[in-house]
Amino acid sequence: MAEEEAFENLDSLDWSDVESELKANRDQILSEVKAESSGQKEKKEGEDDEGEGDSNDPLSKGDIDINFLFDVQLSIIVEVGRTQMLISDLLELEEQSIIELDSMVGQPLDIRANDLLVARGEVIVVNEKFA
Repeated sequence: MAEEEAFENLDSLDWSDVESELKANRDQILSEVKAESSGQKEKKEGEDDEGEGDSNDPLSKGDIDINFLFDVQLSIIVEVGRTQMLISDLLELEEQSIIELDSMVGQPLDIRANDLLVARGEVIVVNEKFA
């Protein structure tokens, strides 16, 4: 029931919350990245700390660079339907067995990212394959 309510509000999501959270965590993220990079690099001879505020430094930009999010891996689940069955019935399943699900033909599919309902979609046929 709570998931249905969450889906109903999906169109009215305010992405500014995500943006404000990213901004709030910006300093922490930047300090971690700087600590990592300084631990891996040794200062060259004659180099001083004046270059830290260099405008070419990607960490000194005023804008938030969210490119680091592109490498975050998510678990994506597309749920077609659900059913319950006895273990004995499960063990009797063979190739091309039919399992009756609780969803109707044409009903939207739930699309989840890390167990959070993020969208709904539908099954289509492309080149004689389901997509």
